[in-house]
Amino acid sequence: MPSDYVNVTVGVRTTYVRGMATESPSVLDDLARLRPLVTRPLVASHAFRTASAIGEALAAGADLVGMARALIADPDLPRKVLTGRAAEVRPCVACNEDCRTFDPVLLCVVNPDLAPPGEPRRPAAPLVRAWDQERVTGQRVAVVGAGPAGLECALSLARAGVADVVLFEAADRLGGQLATAALAPHRTGWAALLGFYERGLSAAGVDVRLGRTAGPGAELEGFDAVVLATGAVETSPLLETGAMASSVALARGVPSLAGAAQVLVADDGFGWWPGCDVVELAVAAGVPRITFVTPGTAFAGAIPPESRVQLLERLSGTCELEILPLCTATGIGPEGVTVAHRISGGTTTVPADGVVVVGERRPRSALDCAAPLVLTVGDAVVPRLVAHAIAVGREAAVRIATGNCRAARAA
Repeated sequence: MPSDYVNVTVGVRTTYVRGMATESPSVLDDLARLRPLVTRPLVASHAFRTASAIGEALAAGADLVGMARALIADPDLPRKVLTGRAAEVRPCVACNEDCRTFDPVLLCVVNPDLAPPGEPRRPAAPLVRAWDQERVTGQRVAVVGAGPAGLECALSLARAGVADVVLFEAADRLGGQLATAALAPHRTGWAALLGFYERGLSAAGVDVRLGRTAGPGAELEGFDAVVLATGAVETSPLLETGAMASSVALARGVPSLAGAAQVLVADDGFGWWPGCDVVELAVAAGVPRITFVTPGTAFAGAIPPESRVQLLERLSGTCELEILPLCTATGIGPEGVTVAHRISGGTTTVPADGVVVVGERRPRSALDCAAPLVLTVGDAVVPRLVAHAIAVGREAAVRIATGNCRAARAA
């Protein structure tokens, strides 16, 4: 049957939509071999997300490159690349979350401008802690915390024309928990998003102050608006008896689990990425036996289906992984970890020389601030996902830039 073009992709339903563990399009290695065999225009698709990967495909003989997720993240990607502004492209991180669920419409974790019908952007609302419109005399804004909510807010403020934006971050790096997530094995896609924010903040002239803990005193005086994006802390009773928080383990990397013979991972039951990331960290550290305890019903039950299939492929043959569903780790003793079975009520002791817990995330205590306008965003309101943090960071910036802060004030 004659054809107008040949479109080359790799995989089936659960594998061709690659997660961020696939850092380079798989088809790149095959294009040079396929080009002499194909007389029609050759279209390459499958995990293309960057201008450099597109260039490699064209150099290898492709006539066209197909991409979907990258254009969902930034519909202006082609225009930016062709006009020398590739550094401004909001990157697809291949998290396969909102763009794959259509719940209920197409959305994107990194693109808050993609919205349901009738909405100007993804719906979100910062918590209004104070608003005295008569005292707002200018547009000097402080953003406290440089996680995804704070980063999006600061960048959006500057791009909206707010001339004086100061971003405070207590750590010596940008990103908050997003930076920690980017350190996990096979999760470096988040690093591309952090790079986007770093370049954008620099180009927009945002005053970034790392290693600065902004308190209610002189640091925050003189600002017309203060956005609190101070994030959340990971808590668990097990942390007091020798367990390590998942965020700490991921930040320290392989050395945090090196030398362990058996690691127990106590999940929070949500089946999201932190527990999965710790398992992959233990594998990277060479831990031969891993026990995953969850009060939920499954391992990796909440991550996107494509990501789950690819995760299990990566784990296959790497270690002895035992899953204990409907169970909770309740204590750590000399013989190991006490695990309570939620249905039977019985307990089991699981040997382990390393315990990592995915704890409950609780908002940090809010700062007292005398600014005329004070908004709280991101995990500092309630811990959720990156998508929610970015959306509410953008919404806070829009409200400040337009002077429209009408919302229910916190009690």
